[in-house]
Amino acid sequence: MLAYTLFVLFAGGLQALAARVQVTWDVGYLNISRDGLSKWRAIGANGQLPIPPIYISQGDILELTAINHLDKPLSLHAHGLFQRNSTFYDGVGMATECGIPPGAQFTYIIETRDQCGTFWVHAHYGTEGIDGLRTALIIHDQDPQLLDEYDEDVLLTLEDWGHEPYDDHIKMLQTIAEVDMPPNHPTVLINGINANFSQPIRFSPGRRYRLRIVSMSFTYWFKVRLPGHTMQVIEADGISSRPSVVDGLDLCPGQRYSVIITAKESLEFNYALNVTFYNDFIVDIPGLTTLYHHVPIVYHDNAPVKTYPVIEDHEVKWADELAMEPRDKQMLLEPVDHHIVRSVKALPKDLGVPIYAFGNYSYAPRFKGRQPMRRDTITLALGQYVKVRIQADNPGVWFQHCHQEQHNLSGLGFTLIEAPDVMQRTLPGGLQVLAARVKVTWDVGYLNISRDGSTTWRAIGANGQLPIPPVYVTQGDILELTAINHLDKPVSLHAHGLFQRNSAYYDGAGFTTECGIPPGSQFTYIIETRDQSGTYWVHSHYGTEGIDGLRTALVILDQDASLLDEYDEDVLLALEDWGQEPNDNLLERLKTLSLVGMPPNHPSVLINGINANILQPIRFTPGRRYRLRVISMSFTYWFKVRLPGHTMQVIEADGIYSQPSAADGLDLGPGQRYSVIITAQELLEFNYALNVTFYSNFIARMQGLTPRYHQVPIVYRDDAPIKTFPMIEDHEVKWVDELFMEPRDKQILLEPVDQHIVRNVKALTRELGIPSYAFGDYAYDPVPVPPLLTALTTGNMALSPS
Repeated sequence: MLAYTLFVLFAGGLQALAARVQVTWDVGYLNISRDGLSKWRAIGANGQLPIPPIYISQGDILELTAINHLDKPLSLHAHGLFQRNSTFYDGVGMATECGIPPGAQFTYIIETRDQCGTFWVHAHYGTEGIDGLRTALIIHDQDPQLLDEYDEDVLLTLEDWGHEPYDDHIKMLQTIAEVDMPPNHPTVLINGINANFSQPIRFSPGRRYRLRIVSMSFTYWFKVRLPGHTMQVIEADGISSRPSVVDGLDLCPGQRYSVIITAKESLEFNYALNVTFYNDFIVDIPGLTTLYHHVPIVYHDNAPVKTYPVIEDHEVKWADELAMEPRDKQMLLEPVDHHIVRSVKALPKDLGVPIYAFGNYSYAPRFKGRQPMRRDTITLALGQYVKVRIQADNPGVWFQHCHQEQHNLSGLGFTLIEAPDVMQRTLPGGLQVLAARVKVTWDVGYLNISRDGSTTWRAIGANGQLPIPPVYVTQGDILELTAINHLDKPVSLHAHGLFQRNSAYYDGAGFTTECGIPPGSQFTYIIETRDQSGTYWVHSHYGTEGIDGLRTALVILDQDASLLDEYDEDVLLALEDWGQEPNDNLLERLKTLSLVGMPPNHPSVLINGINANILQPIRFTPGRRYRLRVISMSFTYWFKVRLPGHTMQVIEADGIYSQPSAADGLDLGPGQRYSVIITAQELLEFNYALNVTFYSNFIARMQGLTPRYHQVPIVYRDDAPIKTFPMIEDHEVKWVDELFMEPRDKQILLEPVDQHIVRNVKALTRELGIPSYAFGDYAYDPVPVPPLLTALTTGNMALSPS
């Protein structure tokens, strides 16, 4: 079976759809000496230290599974990743999660649609990160213009490494004064090994090297220089910058840079990349607190190392955010709506505090012009202050803290809760479990079947079944729907009504968002449900495959406790049209006929997948409240639904929850859905009939064919008679009306309107009602607090588009 990749075009040349990169870490203890000096119980993954770097491409989805073999909780944090609308994957112990218990496992979902560059992953529970659980995370750019600026990509990770578990070190520090600190300061690891044994980096004359430098330190700072070469800074903390020339880099714990270094044209000399490990806020002990290391830059194995005079730091042109400009030219955020002030009590000497901002990029402590460089980690020196501006567009709980481990553990941090009202709506009713991954596979193929008991023809089903079983997930889950195509033509699947935010390539509209899955291939659609719940359906969106059978209900169960308290049971009513032949055949014949001369082969009705004439009853218990989810999975005609003797309280239309509104009946165009609450009668005296009318106003009425009337038994007691009611005309029925519905979230009408788009529809004969489907987001009716719908029915009395 071929694995199928869809191709679409994105800004910056991003052409391939997201790959799912799965990485598993078996996290456990290792008795190891990484620096050759002391051996102690560190923390690694898969029996390894260092942990191999993770490489993915922009747009990929990283699934990082942590299996906890420690004797304490664990969490993992992807440093610098936005985690937009997914604060629950940010991995900050006791802030966004309680930690993965010993013996348990959890998968972090890290999306990279709008980020690329140089990052790192580290534990964020207690001292597990500084004890070893950390590695680089590289998100490769897909922008060909940027890729043309260099020839090779080189990673340089810089780590501090202690001589004992950091918990033991902290306990010792609590018993002594800082001036009496014993000389057990950390050593340096470069690319995971003792810096005194650094492996060479090989340069070829004239080639351009992108050197990614990651400070994976939790204690000290690093300075990096390559005498005899010029560095062009092109990235800081995952933000691409316009190239700026510097002599060296100064990195606090957590910071990252990318620089382009053009190799010399001559093989005459080798060079030394100088790495200085230092800290300004403890007593200086020569040979311990400031350490000097060299990484060999080798042009020729037999060439000597070129030496340069020692120069003072103030003579070096260090990288400076003030002189940098982001490539995206994002303007300074203004005006400022809210101010928050946090003061830090200084320690002795020149305190450098690396402040780390989660969830949104912060701005450099100084800026000029209107396009300042952005960073996620900033050094704040003694007596300085920093102004951080963020746009509150990423609801979540974000921990802002010092990335110097001792300061962080001592309380130097605070929690920013961003847009809590939006977060509550995104995670309604106190969503307590993280997203489950619901995997559904459809083997799509032909079936010779008679679904309505009249004709047998070659329909399209999944896994040898028709009807296809409904798909149930819970809000917050991620549905992975894999389609394996056994047809003789392409196929695509569309989750009708799902926003697919920032993932139009999973929307499944053939020849719009994809070319279709070729015969013999497969593809997995990723459907996220963080901000949606309610009643939907999945159908093929390539040619006539949907109407030929490839469709089913998709129910996203709510987590909102207040909503769940409104009903006792959940009942699904799926309404389908079913033809007498493949729809392609019907369309070919219709081309040769006038509308009024159509032959009487109108579709029949299926209710919950079977012939509407042989329906299974719905059982009611006196006094119980039933949520009836009604889905029109029709591609042709309309449905009207009534239950005489009962009142319907409409609570949902097309996945949008409404304030309860009483109605006598529902009128559904193809694709529409409603949820109603029906309270059962208190007596067992009668049974009732749910009336389903199948109709169309744009073809000639034919007795027994065009309007069809069906009844679903509502059974209170097996031997009770069905209560009859007088016939009433449609105009006497209080049908549900969006104009009088109000969404529960009280979202206000979008205004002012910036652009107008007008699309005229040529009416067919008679009273045409055309279901016009708005992909990707909801369409609005012109009322002050409008309902939000994914399928609108407009008739000859439609409101003006103005």
